[in-house]
This record gives sequence, structure tokens and C-alpha cells, in this order.
Amino acid sequence: MASDNSPNLKWRFPTKLILVDFDETLGKFAWPGVPDEPYPEAVEGLRRLSAQGFTIYIFTTRAWPGWIEIDGREFYDRTRREMVEWLDRWGIPYHGITHEKIPCKFIVDDRALNPNLHGWPRIVEIIEGSGSDPYGKTRQGNEDG
Repeated sequence: MASDNSPNLKWRFPTKLILVDFDETLGKFAWPGVPDEPYPEAVEGLRRLSAQGFTIYIFTTRAWPGWIEIDGREFYDRTRREMVEWLDRWGIPYHGITHEKIPCKFIVDDRALNPNLHGWPRIVEIIEGSGSDPYGKTRQGNEDG
């Protein structure tokens, strides 16, 4: 087995793997449940990227196992099943679902703060002004509420 310092151990960046958030990126936020329909541009865009050989993972906190302790196994399993059925029903290409930030070329997410785009002073200002809830509402609320 090669050590981490071995010159034979080379790390290859996954240049064709992207993470795509579920809520407010593929469709309008709906909790509990799933959006009525996806954003048409999201479906078209992901199909195009898939056809070009990109590996697509749905990157969502809905898949975080910690929800099992909070909401129970049955609710967690139902939520995940609804998400998978929704993705399949609308023909959205994906290779897996994760809550982990895995090595990828891009992350597509409505909640991303990019220091190269926004700058750290603006990011700190945004975070300080957000309160404790990143969606600006309680978990049981709706996106417009």
C-alpha cells in the first residue's frame, strides 16, 4: 500500500462531476414534500450536461442521516423516496444523491456564497444579517413565508 507521500500516488480531480442542490435549484422549495414541477431550464441543462458525459450528484441536506434522529426513520425514508420518485418522474438525470461535499468540478446551489464573486466582507455581511435560519423561515414554513 502506498503512503500518502509516495510519488506514485497521484490525485486526479474529477473534472466531469458536478453537485446540484435540490431545493430552489431544481424546483421551487416545498416542505414537506417536493415541488409541483422542476424549473424547465434545470431539466434541460442537466440533460445537456449528462449527454456530454458529466456525472451528476444531487447534493441536498434532505439526504442527511441526522434527520433520522430528529424526524424519525419513517419520515426520512419517505422524504428520500419522494425525492427520488420526483427526479425520475421528471426525467432529471443523476447518478446518486448525497449530503456530503464530494470532490467535484462545480457545485450548483441557490445558497452558495462565492468569495471570488462576492468578496469576504460581503459574505460576512450576508451571514451576519441572515439570522439562524438560512432559509429565513422555520423548517415547517414555505419559501414565500
